[in-house]
Amino acid sequence: MKKISLITVYNNASELTDMTESAKNQKNVDVEFISLDNTNGKFSCAAKALNYGAMQANGDVLVFLHQDIVFCSDYVLDYVYNFLSIHEECLCGAAGVENDFKNRRLTLSSMYQGDMENKYDTIDSPKNVFSLDECFMACKKSLFSKIKYDENLCDGWHLYGVDLCLQAKVKGIKSFVLPLDILHKSIGNVDDSFAVTLNKLAVKYRKNFSFICTTCSFIYTNPIKRALLNIIRKIKHG
Repeated sequence: MKKISLITVYNNASELTDMTESAKNQKNVDVEFISLDNTNGKFSCAAKALNYGAMQANGDVLVFLHQDIVFCSDYVLDYVYNFLSIHEECLCGAAGVENDFKNRRLTLSSMYQGDMENKYDTIDSPKNVFSLDECFMACKKSLFSKIKYDENLCDGWHLYGVDLCLQAKVKGIKSFVLPLDILHKSIGNVDDSFAVTLNKLAVKYRKNFSFICTTCSFIYTNPIKRALLNIIRKIKHG
């Protein structure tokens, strides 16, 4: 049987229940649930929690997902497992941002988000991307032994998935968005800590990339370009 571990940090038991109940209907896979209770602030950041969860996992495939994910098809995890059985050295997820950056940022996904009627229909087959959204990411356990979430840089609850993709990209490991029939109840949020972490990523990867692109934003890694961009954003958004 295809052993797959679902690793989730949660602070809302009801949301977690919705996710686990929908996951129990998944076909052709043996699902292990690693649910990390953070209602009392046990974990200071997502990276620390998910690294801890990965150490407990017994699955051949690790899926890191938000508590508010719901599976809309019974074969989502079977599809993910089969894809990673063929493409072992890669990351994959439900949403990401394209590699080809030409003064635009196109989110690639086929999942529902927020209202069930709000669906991204930008892919119908696996697509190589620059980075993935962390709401749903997966990889082989053997790959996660080579890279892990950066607990020092991503010391909050944003962009830890982007950093993992960039770690992989530096090593020549690709990231793919898959056409997955799931719902992400949240529409995401961007706050001051998001901007702080994004700037830290720009410093970390300055020698590797000229820019960093995410599903929510982008930033130049060159310090002068980055400073000008940040000034423009402050003026625009007050």
